[in-house]
Order: sequence, then structure tokens, then C-alpha cells
Amino acid sequence: MPLDRGLDSARVALKVGLGLAAFLAGLDKFFNLLADWGAYLSPLASAVLPISAVTFMRVAGVVEMAVGLAILTRWTRIGSYVAAVWLLAIAAKNLAMFGGCCVAFRPSADTPQRRANASDPLQRQPADVRTRPAIGLLTRLALIAVAIAAVAGTFACFGGVRSDALTPARIVDRFEQVDGVHSGFRRNHAKGLGVSGSFESNGNGVRLSKAAVFEPGRVPVIGRFSLDGGQPYQPDRPNTRRGLGLQFSLPNGELWRTAMINFPLFPVRTPEIFYERLLAFKQDPATGESDPSKVKAFEDRHPETVDVLKKITAEPRSSGFGNTTFYGLNTFLLTNAAGVTIPVRWILKPMQPFEAAGAAPPDRNYLFHDLITQVHRQPLRWRLIVIVGTPADPTNDPSIGWPADREQVDVGTLTLDRVEAEEFSAATDIFFDPLMLPSGMAPSDDPVLRVRSPVYSQSHTRRAGETRQPSAITPADVKTGE
Repeated sequence: MPLDRGLDSARVALKVGLGLAAFLAGLDKFFNLLADWGAYLSPLASAVLPISAVTFMRVAGVVEMAVGLAILTRWTRIGSYVAAVWLLAIAAKNLAMFGGCCVAFRPSADTPQRRANASDPLQRQPADVRTRPAIGLLTRLALIAVAIAAVAGTFACFGGVRSDALTPARIVDRFEQVDGVHSGFRRNHAKGLGVSGSFESNGNGVRLSKAAVFEPGRVPVIGRFSLDGGQPYQPDRPNTRRGLGLQFSLPNGELWRTAMINFPLFPVRTPEIFYERLLAFKQDPATGESDPSKVKAFEDRHPETVDVLKKITAEPRSSGFGNTTFYGLNTFLLTNAAGVTIPVRWILKPMQPFEAAGAAPPDRNYLFHDLITQVHRQPLRWRLIVIVGTPADPTNDPSIGWPADREQVDVGTLTLDRVEAEEFSAATDIFFDPLMLPSGMAPSDDPVLRVRSPVYSQSHTRRAGETRQPSAITPADVKTGE
């Protein structure tokens, strides 16, 4: 009958389309094209898992690929049942994340809408029963529609994209509005230089976390020094915020990435205020100064930021990268082998003697040229200090510092002994996602921390598709310092 043939064609289309959707969704857990899957889990889940969030999501990806293959082959019924359970788990996860539904930071994430498409309880019927009444098929379609609608509604309320949401794309757009688009460069911290070396743990961090990086021994490190802003050819100035991104490659195959700056506090408490501040503090490229009237208007709307900025500017600036203290700013959660979880922040204290910054010399790249000379002369070293918080310390506001009497644990030494131009450095293609965490580390409830990861990913995606331009610090500059 024509109706039977039409329904049969519909079943085939659903089987192929939904099976492929499930398989490709699982495959992306290994390539992170749609989202940074390591940051998809809630902080609580990341803290209690015996494996890293990245590994967990890859295991989930294998399950999704298996479900997709089952739907595409003769095990359609089994795949459909597994997919149905999978949908319920996603819905439960989104409900558990109720507190993070105010702002959508992950528009390209593996949405429940996409994963809902992985369920297909329709079966290709044997020839002798294909003429059964259509009501059974229609009932199944209705149930699928109800399930997808429920999950989609949950996602829309608790993590989906709203028209007024502050998405990663909008934040990256704001960086481009402030500094323009420079082909192949990062949208922030565009001017930089690659470094590499090692981290040697002294074992003191083992009691704080089961993360492999704290076990005694040495692991390789790739890093990048940079200046704040999206101008890749800006002149070096002593007051420009400095950054240091690091990637630790652990013996068990995990990675730990952290992005630090030389400010002891983050200027604002929420992503929305940060988004507004970017435009208000836009600098004149010629002078490096912001428009005082726009700054005042911003501070009138957010008076709490004035005190934070005073604390930041009260800190003396060092003469170069090598004697700069770098701060992790955000709060993270460490879980040890006994299952005890504590809030922490971390800093890198230089072992090179402090020297106050003076006026900028005529050399537009003097900070980087000095760094090159220093590294060629001898390795640069920092102590990694973990600051242990208490239940009274704020974990969701990086603009508030913790009391100075908090326990500080020296967990090891970072040594940087090689410097590389961006054209040859492995760090050039790394985005230093602060949510790339090994097992034993997890993000806190800090909203600024949560938005950093997808913004970094969005910036990386954009520059990866552009023609790369030469950096301000050339390979010849690096050799000159030898």
C-alpha cells in the first residue's frame, strides 16, 4: 500500500539520519569541533570522577558511536533503548546544572537536541507484518516527539541559546570590535613568544590532589608569554597586562593547561561586566590610553570595580617577564586520593630577583627581547604555589582576594630553558584552556572561569581558518639573543 511504502521510507530516512547523527556526535568527542567537551561536565561530576573529564567524555563518545552503529545496523532496537536512556541522563544533567542557566556560554555544545536525534525506536518490520495498522508507528513517533521536546525544553531553560544570551561568539566579536581582526592571530593576547621547559614536582601537592602532576618527578611543559589585547604589533609597555599560558604533559597521557596573568585579581566579577568593560577601556593605539569619559561612565555603573582596580594598580610592576609573579585568578577544586575536595588558587613566584619597571625604552619589543636574552643566558624558574582556601572564601568571584594568612603549599618548580618564535613554537596552535584539567582537578562555580574556555575555543576556531601573518618577534630576533 502507498501508506506502508511511505512509512517504510520514513523509517529508513530516520534510521540513517539519526544513526549518523549519534555516530558523528560521538566522534566529535575526540576532535572538539563542536565544543570543548572536557568542560561539559558540572564541577561536582568532574570532582568525583576517577578519570579526567576529557577521558570521560571520550568514553561517552565511544558509547554514542556504538549507539549510532547499532541504529544503522540490525540492532536498531537495542540502540534505540540505549539512546532513550542516554536522553534521560542528559536531561538529568541539565536539571542538575540549574544554577548555570542564566547565561549561555556554549552555543556550539553537544546539545540535547542533537543527542536526542540519536534515538529511533522504530524498527524495520518483517515482510509479513509490514501492513499492521499505522497507529503503532504514529504512537512511537509521538513518544519520540514528546521525549525530544522535553529534553529540548530543558536545554532551552537550563543551558540553551537565547536571543539575549552572552555567547562566546559575542565576546570574541567584542574583542574584534576593540582591536580589529588580525589574520591568524589570537583575539586576545595576540602578541607573544613561545617557550618550553619542565615542571618538577616535589611531592607536596599529593596530599591536596590525586592529579598526576603533583606526584614527584619531572614533566615537560610548553608555554607562551604574551601581552594583553588583540594588537599583535603593539609596542611593549611596562603597565600592559602580561600573560603566561602553560601546558603540562603528564605521564598518564593527560594534559593540564592554565592561563595566568600578572594581576592579583580579575577586574570584574561576571562575564557580563567584563563584556561591557572591554569597550569602555578600549585603548587608543597611539597612546595606549583609554577614553577617560568612557571609563568614568563604566565605573559609575559598576563602582565596585574601582576598588578592585586600585588594588591591582597598587602592585608594583616588575621590569620583565622573567621576574613577574603570575596569578591563576580563578578558584579550582582539588580532590585527593581520600576523596577530600578543597578550593584552591595558584600563583607562580619567580626565583629571579625583583626589579621595578622603569620607563619603556625605544625598542618596541624590549620585554620580549629581554626575555630571549635571559633564557639564552640561563633557565628561568618559578615556584608553583597552591593557596588552600576555606569554606569562608569566595569561589565564584575572581575580583575578591583571599586573606593573606591562607595556607600556601610549594608544590614544585617550573623551569623554562628554551624560547621559540611563534612561527616554530608548538604553543602557537595551543589555546590554553583553563578547563583542560587532569583527574583530581575540577572547575569551581566561578562564572568567569566557565566562560573563558568556550571563548578561547571560539577565538582558536576563527584564527585557525585564516592566513597566518608573521609575528612581531621574528625567528631572527630569537637567534640574535643567543
